[in-house]
Amino acid sequence: YPYRDEPQSEVLVFSEGDCPWGVFHSFTYYNVFIDGRDYVTTEHYYQAMKFASTGFSEQIRRAASPAAAVQIANAEANSMRPDWEAVKDDFLERAVYAKFTQHSELRDILLATGHAKLVLNNTHSFKEELDQIQPEALCETLQRVRQQLFVNTIAKIQQHLCQLPLAKLPLCPNGAECTFIKDEIHNATYSHPCPKGMHCTNPSPW
Repeated sequence: YPYRDEPQSEVLVFSEGDCPWGVFHSFTYYNVFIDGRDYVTTEHYYQAMKFASTGFSEQIRRAASPAAAVQIANAEANSMRPDWEAVKDDFLERAVYAKFTQHSELRDILLATGHAKLVLNNTHSFKEELDQIQPEALCETLQRVRQQLFVNTIAKIQQHLCQLPLAKLPLCPNGAECTFIKDEIHNATYSHPCPKGMHCTNPSPW
């Protein structure tokens, strides 16, 4: 994956209908399964959490479309949980993380953006009068989730790597019969690559 932990000098602008980057939008139909319930889109989940433990939450979860979910939530704004402003970012990150971990193809698309700054072109997909997921908040969350996915991916790769790295020093003349493999001075002089050689199925890139 091309992700690099460095300043964001590239900018990737995307819209709801773009291919493949449009899948980042909260209105795209990729369900998320959270707390034993299935939500058609991340927007459904985000809007439903405004009314957790109320009948409105279930009504929003069953809304016919993400736009309908937003409209129901806005119509019932007076019943919204009083701490919403304090907790909404946590629910957004939870929804985005679920989306990109429960759909491997989406995870790969997000990781393929590398370290680019993500910007949603909201000309056609965002209406200021409706309290849907804010473009800036969505993009910032996508970038945080991307970094976590990268860390998780590297950790998973390392767990399955061969513990004997590829040769970077002269090969030990004793080969597989070497009895000094745990000696620090010896290991600083000679390498002990995996005896499977080029047939090792998990060579370490490090």
